[in-house]
Amino acid sequence: MSPPWIFSHSMPRDVSELRPAAAPKLSPRSRELSEAIVTYLREHEDSLLASAGPDRMPDLHQGLGGRQGPEPLGCGMFGCVYAVPQAGRVLKVSFDVSEGRFVGAAIGYGSFPSGIVRYDLLVEDEEAQTEVAGWFAGYDASVGPIYLMWREEAFFGQETEELRAQVASELADYRTRAIEARTFAIESDLSQKDRDRRNRTAMVELKEILDRGSYSSEAGHVLEACRFYLRRGWVLVDLFEHNLGVVRRGDVSVCVITDPGHAADFRGSLLP
Repeated sequence: MSPPWIFSHSMPRDVSELRPAAAPKLSPRSRELSEAIVTYLREHEDSLLASAGPDRMPDLHQGLGGRQGPEPLGCGMFGCVYAVPQAGRVLKVSFDVSEGRFVGAAIGYGSFPSGIVRYDLLVEDEEAQTEVAGWFAGYDASVGPIYLMWREEAFFGQETEELRAQVASELADYRTRAIEARTFAIESDLSQKDRDRRNRTAMVELKEILDRGSYSSEAGHVLEACRFYLRRGWVLVDLFEHNLGVVRRGDVSVCVITDPGHAADFRGSLLP
């Protein structure tokens, strides 16, 4: 039986409409990022194969004759996503500490709400900062470990744009308050006691926003994911259209969170 915070309804959308998006045209910065990541993956291929298995590793041997290696499905500010042989799964490699920590916690909960991509495995390499990410310091001097996250494949093609835009629009009030809470928590010089009180107030207000609105069934899965993690002290923040995607599950498609980066960790502020 599904937990009460997971919607049991299905969105009446034909998954046959979903097609992989065309390979993106990478910016020079994204190209450099992907090349650094592929270099890292090649240098650590044996250990990663032992940890993840061959079905979870991209083809690292293409491009060895002078080409650039496996093309990413897409790149963001802190990482890139690659296709792997395992059906319905992809590999995301990221330097985003907030995303890596959240994914580690999410896997540890043992189950996932329906409104977020499902993660299978996380590998964290704290030494990667000195090996691969040196070039990254020109963009972000605070870059930390490298995180390898194997997760459910999501789609971002033109046929998903309307749905993702709709869900992002419905999340506007929640997103504004979540960004405000995270920004205050980072920049505030309050005592820990006052900071915890502020964080708890923010979580109560965010729950009220999630509970009071009249939301579509399309947005319902994402909203329930926000509730699920809010109960556990996590505030999902950057719920913009580009951080949402559509996944295939059985004979339906579901709009989900694909990038939980910048999640605010308020677990320390929860009351016992």
